[in-house]
Amino acid sequence: MANPTFVSGGTTETFKPGNIQATRVPDSPRQRLQVSSNGNVRVLEVSTTDDRFIEIEVVALPLDDNGSFSGYTSMRAFLLTTVNWAETTWTFTDTDGDAFTVRYWSDTFDLFEHKKDEYSGRLLLRVEV
Repeated sequence: MANPTFVSGGTTETFKPGNIQATRVPDSPRQRLQVSSNGNVRVLEVSTTDDRFIEIEVVALPLDDNGSFSGYTSMRAFLLTTVNWAETTWTFTDTDGDAFTVRYWSDTFDLFEHKKDEYSGRLLLRVEV
């Protein structure tokens, strides 16, 4: 089992596998649907490429770094200062060792302190094509 990592330029954050769990979100067709007043359905094809997403479940992530593993403070700093949230793409490597070029896609950074100095929540990443 590989350690999940966030990498951008010369910055690497490595997380303990139990603290970061990635799941694939089903592909989302890039279409806009509309129903007219007479009940006809209209479909606008925005793109033929479907968006792919990875949802990361953060479980009991410690506040501070622990040995060779990054904590909440480092994760937030990476997203805020290294990649500036969604502005810059970066590489996410999951526990299977698969690497993806991603962009932060969550509307908010909503990790909560569920226990003293331990944070949990979810992040949504868009896989760049």
